[in-house]
Amino acid sequence: MIGNGFLKYFPPPRFLAQPAVGLAISDQAVRFVLLKHFDDGGLKPIIYGERPLSIGTVSGGDVAKAGEIIETLKELKKNWPISCAAVSVPEEKAFLLKTEVPLMAEKYIRGNLDLHLEEFVPIASREAVFDFELIGSSKVKVDSLDVGVAVLPQKIVSHFIDILQAANIRPLSLEIEPQAAARALVRHDDQRTILIINFGGVSTGLAIVGRNVVQYSSTLNIGGNAFSAALRKSIAAEGGEIGGNIEKFSSLLGTLSVLRDEVNRLLAYWKEHRMLIGGTSNVTDDKIESIILCGRDSSVNGFREYLSANVNLSVTVGNVWANAFSFDEYVPPIQFNDSLGYAAAIGSAMRCPIA
Repeated sequence: MIGNGFLKYFPPPRFLAQPAVGLAISDQAVRFVLLKHFDDGGLKPIIYGERPLSIGTVSGGDVAKAGEIIETLKELKKNWPISCAAVSVPEEKAFLLKTEVPLMAEKYIRGNLDLHLEEFVPIASREAVFDFELIGSSKVKVDSLDVGVAVLPQKIVSHFIDILQAANIRPLSLEIEPQAAARALVRHDDQRTILIINFGGVSTGLAIVGRNVVQYSSTLNIGGNAFSAALRKSIAAEGGEIGGNIEKFSSLLGTLSVLRDEVNRLLAYWKEHRMLIGGTSNVTDDKIESIILCGRDSSVNGFREYLSANVNLSVTVGNVWANAFSFDEYVPPIQFNDSLGYAAAIGSAMRCPIA
């Protein structure tokens, strides 16, 4: 049943026969984009848009107000030239992790994971739908392969599929938001380990991406709305200027300290995890080297500087078009700040064949 569920909800890209709208459903909004090839091989958005959702429409990683979502999707679909969509959904109910399997042909990996799925996640195999991505040869175990695994409860997947079908949208694929966002934000040739912080309206996703595969994710139950409000309030208190004293500036940001502490906790966990599986001789392997911010609130003035100073890592505001085109050749119609909310929609669209 797991196999059938996978083929229905998580078909690999090679089985997708036509272009699709990239559709991202989040706690804050529904966003979509359709990409088309440039003559020079790049990609550009042909249609795009978003609709905000009322608070609580999507809650805890599931749809709480199905009727509102269905009507929103029906309205958006009026602008689409096709009815197919590659869809990303919130991560709160999902599990994203890295594990090892014995060296084997890729076609046998699914069966191996199916047998051991309950060792990784607190969901019975019969109640789960899972996908995997091959990372490559294990750096710490001989004759083993590293794989990234994504798991969702069957009932969550079915709920989203039912809603899409009620809106007359044919889902060609369904994945978890950090996977889609990483596909847009991390360059295909970038093999480093990177932390992506994605600010939603009421929650914030943290995802560790290594060798272009999401290997861990977690959700912080406070969103970009609260962070940016705290930052703007602090800037106003300083007369509109951040000033050069980062310590004084950061002392005003009680709300942002929640994010700082969570990131530092995650960095410590990742370091300990690497040491446990690889020993002290491998402590530099898969070390988180930088942070990418996305989500509309991530570009607020001072955000990047504050976080960089407090976690001692390079922090950049993401470019959601990193794998689509160069700004030297094309300027997209979506404003930069707005584009930061489209990472998952763009990444989902990239999963499918492009027109």
